[in-house]
Amino acid sequence: MKYIYDVILNFGDIYIYDFYEWSKEDNIEYYKKIPIIRVNDKTFNNIKINALINDLDIIDSIYNITEIYDNKRISKINYVSIFTNGKNAIGLTLNNKGEIIMISKMLLDEEEETCEIGLTLKEKNIDINNNNQLFINNIYLTRSEYYKLSFLNIEINNLYKNKYIEKLQYLYYECFNIKDKDINNIYKRLINFINNEWSNKHNELYDLVRLSYSKK
Repeated sequence: MKYIYDVILNFGDIYIYDFYEWSKEDNIEYYKKIPIIRVNDKTFNNIKINALINDLDIIDSIYNITEIYDNKRISKINYVSIFTNGKNAIGLTLNNKGEIIMISKMLLDEEEETCEIGLTLKEKNIDINNNNQLFINNIYLTRSEYYKLSFLNIEINNLYKNKYIEKLQYLYYECFNIKDKDINNIYKRLINFINNEWSNKHNELYDLVRLSYSKK
């Protein structure tokens, strides 16, 4: 196994942010040593949509290997690795079941170095299970768009849960230009729309919801 040394990663959640969208409030950490695993293009793309890695050998091979700078000392952490297809690279934090807990992109120069190392490695055949349709639809959103997506999901779910029927009907009409009295149908269609491919209509719906609160 080969490693990349002295790199910066921003493990925060399962959304993928480019380095230029990183914030001072993020969990940006300095890693002394991380194992590199080379995979094919299909596996790499599946990993980016939060797939499940069904491969105990891979999971065991990265256990307690990664080293991180921690308050002037070096600590080892479990199940962290960088995966590359030789063109791009991404950092992953897994649990012992192979579930992807956190994802991080890399700085451009460090990603380039990782890819160069990756090209010297043999591709690993890894059993992958796609388990998150939401991310399949929305893997290329900006950080702002991810925030709006989460906001809209929370808003519609809260309105439905608390039976704010009139507001749901209003948002539904503004979104689809259709009136409907069936609150269950309204809820399902709004949620399906929100979690489908991002469009300018999502921005319009987000602005509409925010405006409804500013008028109070």
